[in-house]
Amino acid sequence: MSILFLVICILAPILLYEIEPSFLFYLSITNTILYLVTILAILNIIALSAIKKHKARVEEAYQQGATVEEREFILNDDIKISEKDNQVVPKWLYVINLVTVMLAIIFLVAGLFYRTS
Repeated sequence: MSILFLVICILAPILLYEIEPSFLFYLSITNTILYLVTILAILNIIALSAIKKHKARVEEAYQQGATVEEREFILNDDIKISEKDNQVVPKWLYVINLVTVMLAIIFLVAGLFYRTS
């Protein structure tokens, strides 16, 4: 779904390029940049939470006196992203992301309107 939103965010400035009210073009560029920043921030926060849990698991194994094979198994185990990691992201970041998607759809419709008229 986010790939579709990214395509919409990229298409909006393309359609608004060389249209008379150029401020719409610059607003759509700013909106696309804000969308990319928020989606990357969301992914980064989720990944950092999962990595922090994995590190805590590794430290716990060291403190419990795990064997070398058990330590290697834990270190080489994949980092799993759970629902708790998704809940770490602040809700206001999701709201900003949703607003940027809605604005991109509005800019896309405006670009289509200006191109067809």
